[in-house]
Amino acid sequence: MTVPGRLPGVPAVLRRPLRAVAGAAALVAADELIFGRARTTHLGFVPVPTGIPLGIIANGMVIGTLYALVALGLILVYRADRLISFAQVGLGAVPAVLALLLVTDRHVDYWIAAAVMLVGAGVNGALVEVVVMRRFRKSPRLVATVATIGLAQVLAVIEIAMPTLVSGRTLAPPEFPTPFRHLRFELGGVIFDGDHIAILVVAVAMVAGLAGFLRLSRYGIAVRAAAENADRAALLGIPVRRLSTLVWMVAAVCLSSRNAAIMLTMMAGANPLVGSSIRNSLRGSITARAIESICFCPPDRNPAGSDQNFLS
Repeated sequence: MTVPGRLPGVPAVLRRPLRAVAGAAALVAADELIFGRARTTHLGFVPVPTGIPLGIIANGMVIGTLYALVALGLILVYRADRLISFAQVGLGAVPAVLALLLVTDRHVDYWIAAAVMLVGAGVNGALVEVVVMRRFRKSPRLVATVATIGLAQVLAVIEIAMPTLVSGRTLAPPEFPTPFRHLRFELGGVIFDGDHIAILVVAVAMVAGLAGFLRLSRYGIAVRAAAENADRAALLGIPVRRLSTLVWMVAAVCLSSRNAAIMLTMMAGANPLVGSSIRNSLRGSITARAIESICFCPPDRNPAGSDQNFLS
């Protein structure tokens, strides 16, 4: 009997890549069918909508990987502590703003600032879990979730005050000249630069590293066991509290990894699509951002410079 989704006759090592390619092709086809009907190309007697340039869809998918890194951190915390952390973005935003100011105002090397950002995010996540969230371990999950809302406000205040504390300026710089921007190329009418490549590299490295950590390392396996049943894991001698601290650290680094790609401070505006698993969150985040990019980009225009809603 053939199991649905098993792709009979295809080697196991190729099944997931083929599913990913098929999913991307289906997304492009659906976007063109829904939004690209203003312009069509005939293949024989069949009209095929081509109103959405491929570059717009690709740009949305690339930016969607930033949403996916936020979703990774949210899912990690949810699986470990069974709460949705509204403070998740702030954990990475505070060290990101610090690194941005170090480079622009203190003239620190980009790579040193990126290292400071990653280490600072890990320390920030550990402090938040030990000092604040550990006090709510036995509380109802709704109470703990509300506590993260207050924590998010505290982190937002620190983020706003960071430019004044570090360099005496009122606002953080809106942009940062990364060392990747010298690389520029065109795809489907959209100009891409090295930041887009850096985003993909960081996202793939982060997802692969996280998957390897959870599947192959002793701490990763212990984290999965504690996520399934914390009480049973504690009875077996697994240090559940220490693992919770580790999860918050890794989740904060996920947010900082998102910023290490382009060193932007737009995380406070991220709105990731959260699912029940890491895989579903990745799919949902990338798909949602690709569709959003299409909706706000009219045909034959560069999406980076347009504010016109395509649906209007």
